[in-house]
Amino acid sequence: MILTNESLILTHESLILTNESLILAHECLILAHECLILAHECLILAHECLILAHECLILAHECLILAHECLILIDESLSLFCCSAFSEAMPQALHLARY
Repeated sequence: MILTNESLILTHESLILTNESLILAHECLILAHECLILAHECLILAHECLILAHECLILAHECLILAHECLILIDESLSLFCCSAFSEAMPQALHLARY
């Protein structure tokens, strides 16, 4: 096959465009790789955030349990106070009722 000067020029230009396309494709692959690295780092950070959020929920649950126990103790204290006050006032009320 004999190539003419014009076909050699077209072949040369085609090779130049192919080379430029390969360079652009290589740059795109580099950028895609960097994006994947960033996405991986984001997933790691998101995972750490979820772990911290889970720990916060556990602590909040423990706080609610403690608050509930405090309310029970307050209720018991008020009941004891009322019973004590009532038992102290009752003899006086009976004494006054006799007169």
